[in-house]
Amino acid sequence: GTALGANGSAQATARLVHALVETLGTGPVGLISISLGARAAIAFGAQYPEMTRALVLSSPILGPYAPRGSLTHRLARIFYNRWTEAATWWGTRLAFRLLPRTATRMFLRSITRRRIEPLTPRHIAVVRERIFSLRSYAGLLVDLEQSVSETMIAAIQCPTLIQHSLNDPSISEDHPRL
Repeated sequence: GTALGANGSAQATARLVHALVETLGTGPVGLISISLGARAAIAFGAQYPEMTRALVLSSPILGPYAPRGSLTHRLARIFYNRWTEAATWWGTRLAFRLLPRTATRMFLRSITRRRIEPLTPRHIAVVRERIFSLRSYAGLLVDLEQSVSETMIAAIQCPTLIQHSLNDPSISEDHPRL
């Protein structure tokens, strides 16, 4: 729910995080980022090396992911804009309520190439709990527009752990190699 205004770039997001860290007075921090959030974490590490103790980049998307004009970009703008995003999440949750096994199978196929068999009630409950905790607000569309340069990536001086699965069908293995 943070009002981003003109703070939508990775560099501007890093400045917001820096302001939060300064306000909290916590000193150097370790940042954990997931997916498109890696861009802001990289920007933070590059802009504030003295404040960055370590980075953990989980399934990082650093290069082009959904360039403007691509089908993924167009669909994201349709389903996750400020007028439709809440309804998109409502519909997703409804699918998990009405068809929990089917919705769980579809979701798992989108995040792993591995088959999870047997699909137990516990698996379904864990995935459903995660889905019900999600909401993207404006964040997804902001993240899609962010970018980081090779210069920014090269400026990272802190220890960095990159976690990515070769079984992830949604994020190319090229991204963590940038």
